[in-house]
Amino acid sequence: MGFLNIIRRMALREKLPLREISRRTGLSRNTIKKYLNAGTVEPKFATPQRASKLDPFAEKLGAWLKTEAGGLCVGLLPESDWREANQFVTLPIATGIGKARNVLIAQSSAALVAVGGQYGTLSEIAFGLHFDKPVFGLGDVPDLADIRKAETVDEVCRGLAAYLLRLPDLS
Repeated sequence: MGFLNIIRRMALREKLPLREISRRTGLSRNTIKKYLNAGTVEPKFATPQRASKLDPFAEKLGAWLKTEAGGLCVGLLPESDWREANQFVTLPIATGIGKARNVLIAQSSAALVAVGGQYGTLSEIAFGLHFDKPVFGLGDVPDLADIRKAETVDEVCRGLAAYLLRLPDLS
């Protein structure tokens, strides 16, 4: 959402006085008046629709997230905008730190599930293995000795359950 739209929302929907909008945005009241009276519209840019590595597993993942009571999917996003999260994330955290967030993901996770093998995923795998976290691979993950590869989401879930619940190997 553009800055002009934010100012308009504060003034028109939230009915905030100019002084409060000025305080929140750091702009002068005259500038805010100018923006509100200008009548210009900010351009909207189309976000390109790209295929996700999770698309083949989307139906199964979506069903689990909808049916599991108390489930929470936390997303540490590299962007500064929480709206960049995919449909599976229930709690998006916009870090704004780019790829450095991969270290946070690896360190704060009990286990990692890698889907695909692009550079960001590879760095998460490397950090996860460095921090002695189990890494489960799904899809076209590279062949590494320490990655527990699986062909289906069910296999990954069985492996995660076995690890998290400290169960004997369920396969």
